[in-house]
Amino acid sequence: MAESGMYVAEIGAEAGTDNMMKKIGKPIYGDDNIEAAVEMDRRGVQGSITYIIGYPHESEESMIATIDQCRRLHNAAPLARPNVWPFRPIPGTVMWDQAVALGYEGPKTLPEWGSIGEYHLEETWPGVIPERVKQMRMMYQHYATMSYGLARGKIGWWEKRAQARLDSGSYVHGQFEARAFGLYNKVRKKLFNPVDVPRSWVDPGHKTGTAGNAKSKATEAMTDATKG
Repeated sequence: MAESGMYVAEIGAEAGTDNMMKKIGKPIYGDDNIEAAVEMDRRGVQGSITYIIGYPHESEESMIATIDQCRRLHNAAPLARPNVWPFRPIPGTVMWDQAVALGYEGPKTLPEWGSIGEYHLEETWPGVIPERVKQMRMMYQHYATMSYGLARGKIGWWEKRAQARLDSGSYVHGQFEARAFGLYNKVRKKLFNPVDVPRSWVDPGHKTGTAGNAKSKATEAMTDATKG
């Protein structure tokens, strides 16, 4: 496929544990997702790879394992753009029925469906994802965005620092660091008025500057770097 000209592929990695994969119904085991991303990288194919956390009956440990596999995939396959999205129940699926049985109340009208923001950002089932996991996901998305050079349009100290965080897997004091960058970036933009870096569909922010997201609660899950 690479020889035919394919240069990007969107892959649903879904989860980072065998147990969760079994529940989802995908025959993917261990680090299969990482190995596949590495093979695509070798062939010059960029993987837009999506993980999901917050499935019905999913444990906190499983969610953390998924975020960590996403991080490890990011490190192993430089061309790839792996992201972690919050689970959204979709009508007609088995997991919709499971979510409803667990107390989920979904939108009932077309305007309600249209008001819940981008699929990958908006948490439509509040209370399922523990706060610690939310913060871990936020920090991963922040440092991934930074490491790609998307916040400033270049690779410098901040970007190398972000990649070092991803290499170590440590997000200790990450929120403080993210706020410090946000303040620095605001001053930088005010003083130098730099050209904004174009965001694409393979960017962890995923069109985070859209009007639809501005009206939703999506920005609560983002730092200044990932808001675009």
